[in-house]
Amino acid sequence: MKKSPFLRVGNQRNLLPLITYGKVTESYVNEMIQTVKDLGPYVVITKSIVLPHARPEAGAKELAISVGVLQSPVNFGNHENDPVKYVFGLSALDSHTHLEVMSELIDLLEEDKFYHLLDSAGIAEEIVDYKRFSLHVA
Repeated sequence: MKKSPFLRVGNQRNLLPLITYGKVTESYVNEMIQTVKDLGPYVVITKSIVLPHARPEAGAKELAISVGVLQSPVNFGNHENDPVKYVFGLSALDSHTHLEVMSELIDLLEEDKFYHLLDSAGIAEEIVDYKRFSLHVA
C-alpha cells in the first residue's frame, strides 16, 4: 500500500511541535491523517501550502499553529496546487477561531516576501515577528 502524502509530511516532523508543546494530543494528529485519507487533498489550500487540522474534540488543547518547510516537496493529488512545500498545522478550539486564523494566514500567503521568509527563517519566532499573528506559534 502506498504511503499517504500526509503521513510523509507528518513523519518529517512538521506537526510534532503541536504535540511536543502540548497544543494537541497525539489523537488530534491521527485524526488529521485519517481525515485526509477519508476526504482527500482538501487541506492543500493554495499553491504549495497544506493546512492540516481536525475537529477540536479530536484533541485540540489550545489555539496554535506549527510551521514547517519540506526539504522534498510532496504531491497530495491536488493538481492545481501540488507539490506541497509548506506545512501549517492548525489547532483551533472552535470554528470561529479556525476561520479567523485561516483568514490571517491567507493574507500572509498573498505576500511574496512571506514565502522568502519561510525558506530562510531559522526559528519560528522570525516568522511570527514578520507579521504578528494573533495566535501562538508552536
